[in-house]
Amino acid sequence: MINKKTNVKLLVATLAATFALAASAAAQSANVAVPVPSAASASGQGLLGATYTGISGNYFELKKGPPSVARGFSLDYNQPLTDGMDLTVGYDWARARASGFKTTEQKLDALFTAFSKLNWGKPFVSAGLDWDHRHGNFATSGSSIGLLVGTGVEFQVAPAFAVTPFVNLVRETHFNQNEADYGVKATYRLEQNWSVTAKAQYDDIRHLPNITEYSVGLNYHF
Repeated sequence: MINKKTNVKLLVATLAATFALAASAAAQSANVAVPVPSAASASGQGLLGATYTGISGNYFELKKGPPSVARGFSLDYNQPLTDGMDLTVGYDWARARASGFKTTEQKLDALFTAFSKLNWGKPFVSAGLDWDHRHGNFATSGSSIGLLVGTGVEFQVAPAFAVTPFVNLVRETHFNQNEADYGVKATYRLEQNWSVTAKAQYDDIRHLPNITEYSVGLNYHF
């Protein structure tokens, strides 16, 4: 079990490092032209520093099932507060079912993200709070206040394409739960007002089965 967990974590870390190296190489290759939609080129890419609302569908692989999977969705709204500081508020809903088992989890969260604008990307740090409510056969039913700190870099791989490796540390106070999230997110600007996002994330949860999460979403930029 330890080897399996370590291999998955190493895989995610390797993917993040590979994306980072690819992004750096692309940023330094000024003579390579990448065909992209003209509106996307004019509007700026990525999600940091943008005013947008988004919806995504989420799929979770649960270790030590049943249930072995959960499904849900997320709603997000991002608002720049200053040049280099964003506030994101969101709602998450997920449900898992199996024979004789049903549990639902809902989250409300607020996240502050400070970032720097560099030629090749935007390094950032985040801090936030969430309210997490679990109902059903879950081992830790009830409600909890969560604390999150995180860091990562939004790399500008191409004029309309950004890749963001990140790491988050989460503490759910009432559930006495500590969690480390390792992930990679990719965003492609379709045109001035629309972008799509895909994410893969591994949740390493202390004393509970770990979770692998995949999501695909659509964002509207104001």
